[in-house]
Amino acid sequence: MNGIIYVLKTGCAWADLPREYGSPTTCWRRLHQWTQDGTWERIWRALLGRLDEAG
Repeated sequence: MNGIIYVLKTGCAWADLPREYGSPTTCWRRLHQWTQDGTWERIWRALLGRLDEAG
């Protein structure tokens, strides 16, 4: 998940994802799958909820 967030935050190309975040292809596939099945929206809403609670 950190690799996905890194790319979304920085706007870098998947191919430029630093190795410490794992395979760019795996990160892209996971985001694509999660977007298709609604998982990404649920994750995003949960994260936003935690940020709201933290103030």
